[in-house]
Amino acid sequence: MPIYEYNCSACGHRFDHLARTLRDTAKKCPTCGATKLQKGFSPFAARVPTAASKACDSCVTSPACPSAGHGRCGGDCGCGG
Repeated sequence: MPIYEYNCSACGHRFDHLARTLRDTAKKCPTCGATKLQKGFSPFAARVPTAASKACDSCVTSPACPSAGHGRCGGDCGCGG
């Protein structure tokens, strides 16, 4: 589901809206209630595996790893392998 960014023309508030369908749009500003909204530009982010995350397979069995027993931590624990 895409997340769209909106700008309120009345108060200038910027907010995100999680669209559950293609026709799902933000109806009003959550701050002031105005209905005149402009869809903003929001770049997307992709998570790409790094060398550290690939080398971190063995730490998930260590009690020091926050993801121990739950699969790969993706290098987030900082153990480096």
